[in-house]
Amino acid sequence: MLQKISILALLFFIYLPDNQAQTVDTNLMKAFVEYDAGNAELAIQYIKKANIAELKNSSLYIKLGTIYYQVGKYEQAIELYKKAEKQKRNCATFELAKAYAKINDNKLSISYLQKYLKSKYHLSEPSIVAFDAFIELQKTENWKQLFEKNKMQPTDLQLVDARYAIKYENYDEAYDLLEEILYQHPKNKKTLELFAQLSKLQKDYKIAISYYDALLKLQKNNADYLNQRGQLFLQVHKYKKASKDFAQAIKINPYKLKNYLQLSECQLNRKKYTEALSSISFYLKYQTQDAEASYLCGLIHSKSGDKINALRYFNRAVELEPATAKFLVARAATHAEAENYQYAYSDYSKALDFNPKLSEVYFNRAKASLQLGDTKAACYDWIRAKRLNHLDAEYYIKIYCK
Repeated sequence: MLQKISILALLFFIYLPDNQAQTVDTNLMKAFVEYDAGNAELAIQYIKKANIAELKNSSLYIKLGTIYYQVGKYEQAIELYKKAEKQKRNCATFELAKAYAKINDNKLSISYLQKYLKSKYHLSEPSIVAFDAFIELQKTENWKQLFEKNKMQPTDLQLVDARYAIKYENYDEAYDLLEEILYQHPKNKKTLELFAQLSKLQKDYKIAISYYDALLKLQKNNADYLNQRGQLFLQVHKYKKASKDFAQAIKINPYKLKNYLQLSECQLNRKKYTEALSSISFYLKYQTQDAEASYLCGLIHSKSGDKINALRYFNRAVELEPATAKFLVARAATHAEAENYQYAYSDYSKALDFNPKLSEVYFNRAKASLQLGDTKAACYDWIRAKRLNHLDAEYYIKIYCK
C-alpha cells in the first residue's frame, strides 16, 4: 500500500492569464521534474510527501503509477493505475496488464489485455510483444488464444504501415495510406494524429493545425492535443492563439512544466510582460539549470525595462552555457545600454569567437569600440559587417572611416 499522504503538503499558488487561480502541489511537481530527469527514486520521495488523494486527472495517476513501475514497485503502481481507472474507465488497462504480468498474475494480465484490445485505438501485436513485461506470458496458451480472438483489422494494419513509412521518411506512401483510412473513417483519432505528425515533419504547420482542430473537436479537453497545437501556433507566430492553447492545457494538467515555458514565450511576443514573468518564474522555480529559460527570463526583464534583472538572468544563462553566442550577445547589449562599453566589447568578442559570421555582432562591437575611442577597431568591424551583408554598415563606414 502507498504510504498515507500528508494533507499538509506544500502548495504553490499561481495565476493564469485569465486570472483564474490554479493550485499546484510543489512536491508533486518536483516528483515529475525528477522523473523526467531520470531520477525515479528521488521522484518517489517527493510523491510520498505530496497530496495526491484529490487529483482529478486520470493521466496524472497513470504517470505516478509509471514512476513506481519503473523502479519495480509493481503493487504500488497497480494501486495508482486503478485510481486512474476509477476516474476514466479503461484508460489504464494496458498499464495494468503490464504490472500484473510483472508480478506473475497471468490471469489478471490477460484479462486487462483483453479489455485493452477491445478499445478502439490500441497497439499492434508486434508492438505489444516488444514489451519485456510480457516475455513469460507469451509462452502461455492464453497468450496465443488472446491474439487469435483479437486479430488486427485492415485499418490497424494500414496504420502500422503508415507509421513505418513515416519513420523511414516515405512521406508520399504514408500520405496515401492515411488518406485511404480517413476517407473510410473520418473520425479515426490515430489517423488524424499521424496526419498531423506527417504535416509537421514536412513543415506544413497550418495543415497540421487543422488536424489538431479536428482532434480537439473529438476530444476538447485533451491537454496533449492543446500543447501540440499551441506549439504549431508558436511556429507560425500566432501568439494569442498559442497562449490560449497553452493556458488551457495548464488548466487541464498543471504538472506539465514545459507549458509554462512556452506560454511565457507567447506572452513575451504579445508584450504581456507581467504575465510572461509570472510564467517563466514558475518554470524556473523547478528548472534552475535551464539556460534557455534563464535567457528568456532575461529578455522579458529587458523588454519590460528592468535592466538589472535582465543582466542577472543573462549572467545565469552564460554561467550555464558559456559557449552559446546568443547569451553573450544579449548580455553585451545590456551592458551597452548601461554604457558599460568595455564589458559589451568583451562579450561581443567572445560571441564572435564561437560564431564569426554574426554581422550584427560585428556592427554592434564597432559601436562599442567607437564609444571607447577606438575608431580604427570600429571601422574594421563595420567593414566585416558589410562583407557579411549588414544593411547599415556602409552608412557608418562613410561617416567614420574616411
